[in-house]
Formats: sequence, structure tokens, C-alpha cells
Amino acid sequence: MQNLSTSNSKKIFLSLITIFILYSLTWSFLYFFKEMYEHPWGFGMYRGENQLVNKQYPQTLDLLLIGDSRIQAAFNPILYPDYKIINITASGGGPIEAYHIVKKFFQNKNKVKKVIISFASYNYITDYAFIMKSVQYDTLTLLEALQVYWYALINDDLSSLKDVSSNDSSADNKIKNEDSNKKKKFLTFDILKDILLYKTKWPNYYQAELINAQFFNRKNWNIKMTEDTVNKLGYNPYSRFKVNNNPSEESKLKDFIPSKTISIYLQKIITLALQNSSNVIIEQVPWSRTSSNLIPDQYKKNYLNYLQDLQMKFPTLIVNNNEMIYEDDFLADHSHVTEGGTYFYSRYIIETYLPKDAKSQSPTTSSRLPSSGE
Repeated sequence: MQNLSTSNSKKIFLSLITIFILYSLTWSFLYFFKEMYEHPWGFGMYRGENQLVNKQYPQTLDLLLIGDSRIQAAFNPILYPDYKIINITASGGGPIEAYHIVKKFFQNKNKVKKVIISFASYNYITDYAFIMKSVQYDTLTLLEALQVYWYALINDDLSSLKDVSSNDSSADNKIKNEDSNKKKKFLTFDILKDILLYKTKWPNYYQAELINAQFFNRKNWNIKMTEDTVNKLGYNPYSRFKVNNNPSEESKLKDFIPSKTISIYLQKIITLALQNSSNVIIEQVPWSRTSSNLIPDQYKKNYLNYLQDLQMKFPTLIVNNNEMIYEDDFLADHSHVTEGGTYFYSRYIIETYLPKDAKSQSPTTSSRLPSSGE
């Protein structure tokens, strides 16, 4: 009996050793080819953003822009070389990721005269890229990711970190029709599992990237995107022309119900910015006229109330409560402006917040200007 027990123990031990060796070899293989299998758009841009954030700037910046991909496409710092401006955005992310980016930026003792915070209102509701970008690309450490998870857990807000209603996986399809208690239990385990497996670089979590990459040109794409992001000071043009006529994500929602967890991190950004700059502004991202017409009045009303509450909480915070409505042909898709839209939005920011010689530095104007909300 004792021999049998010893034999089973040896088998278990050998099995564990085998699993560990296979895991280590697979992880090493994937890590070696990291630049070749990571997504060419997301990873290259993330690395460029990281270089901008971790740099120490010898002179005080005139303006720092913080936001998502909409502001990344809407404002181009290199149009105004007489100003020192950096556009550090959490492309594909929201305030959770942005806070950790901004924290690194100010930890390098960088000085800024004015800070503009500009996110799509949709990104105050959900952070669908929390796992797939913020965690996967290591913007957040394990402890930081677990802290986000804890805030969401205690605020009954886990669904804001993983929108199962739009996920096509079989597990999520099964759970999205269940009652709220079952959904909460599923998310409690599933999000924690995702964080731990990504942070331990579990190989099967990277197999889709590896298979899709096919080892063709991704490394070159990543290197080019990193260089472009740095050279353009964070600006990333979306398209010169209209790609589709789809309305924005906001137009698909009935009401604006902000995430408690995301609101915590938005307020962290504001607090950090106020500690490091004399002027902090909440600005609007551009909406197409079609999208604005489709967004329910109740949504707009509650979004406006949300901004007003922020202004009451932070009395020195400057908030633009007006919609930024652009004619449809200045939007490349449902959310991002064309290069023409970039010229107009960039000029608006400069003339509003950095008016010194703005007219002489502005891009060529057009008779077909985007319009502002009433």
C-alpha cells in the first residue's frame, strides 16, 4: 500500500514538472516573438505612448492632453510647433488606463501649464478594453489591476470591466441571459481569472495572437507604429476620408449611467492633474450630427449632470458642457474624425486655451466649418 502511494506521488510530481517545463518553453517561445505576434496597431502604439510617458521633458509643457482614441485622432500637436504639447491618450481604453499613464508621466517630475481631459462619454460607462489592452499590454501592474478589480467588486460594478452583452464567446453568451446574481458570480471569477492568466503570461491566452500573426510583417508594423506615435507626439490619424456612416456607441444607449469604478479613476486623474497644473479642463470629443440626433435627450441630460457634479466636487475644474457637433463628413467612422476634422478640432483647442498667435499658426480654414452644440 505504501509503495502504491509512493508511486502515485512520483507520478503527480513528474506530471507537475512536465507541465511546468512545457509552460516555460511555450512562454519563452512566445516572449521571444513578442514583437511579431502582438497586434500591429495596438501594441506598437502602446509602446510609443509608453515612450512619451516615461520621458522627462526639460521644459514646462504648454498643454497635456489626456483621453481616448477619439482625442488621439482629433488633436495633432505637430500642427503647432511653437507650443510644447503632448497628446498622451489611452487609445482603446478609458480613465482607468489613463490614470496609470498620467501617474507615470508626473512621476518623472514633468511640469505642465494646462491639462485637458477628454473622453467619449461612452468610456465613462464601460471599459471594454480593460482586460484585452490595459492588462494584456502591462499598462497596469498585477497589483494595480487587482485594485481595479477590487473597486469594481465592492461597488457591484464588475460588468463595466467586461461587457458580456457584446461578447461572442460561448461562455459569455450563456451567462448574459442569466439573472444578475449568476452574472455577478460569473464575472467575479472570470475577470480575476483573466487578470491572473494574462499577468502570468499563460500561453493559451496568447495563442490567438500568435495564430493570427502568421509571423509576417507584424514586427515591422509595430516598430513603424511606435516611431509614428513618438514623432507625432501621441497623435494618430484615423483616416483622411469617411470609412463608414455608423453612428457612435452613445447613440445605441438609452441612458447615461456612469460606472462607479471608472468614476473613481476619472477623479484620480483630475486630482493628480490639479496637483501638477494650474489649469485643468474637461473637454468634449467630436460627435457627428447624425449621432447627436440619435442620442436620447435623457442620455444627454444625465451626462451633463455628471459633468456638473464633477465641477461641484472640484471647484477649480473648467468644464465645457457644450456638445462638439461636427458635420458627418468630418467623421471617418462612428467616433473618429478625418484629418480635416483634426485641423478644426486642433485649432479650436489652441484658440480657446492657448490663444497666443493662434491665428497665424492655424491650419488653412474652410468655409465648411464643423458646428458646435447650442
